[in-house]
Amino acid sequence: MRVYLGGEELARWSFDDEPAQYVNQHRVLTLPGVEATAARKLHFEFAAQRDPHYVGESADPRRLAMGIKSIEFWEHPL
Repeated sequence: MRVYLGGEELARWSFDDEPAQYVNQHRVLTLPGVEATAARKLHFEFAAQRDPHYVGESADPRRLAMGIKSIEFWEHPL
């Protein structure tokens, strides 16, 4: 998975394919200094997507890549 901010790639992350290995994993991303009032678009790009219906896991036909349980944003002084 690649993570972009305003078109600039900030991170590349990989995750194990075994469900037991990726449950409750977390990643930390440090954003470059930007003005607090500046609007920025955080974009996640997933290379590997799969259809749970196709692989027999459920009737869900959507192409899925990752479930996000929560995202937290913390402001740190520069």
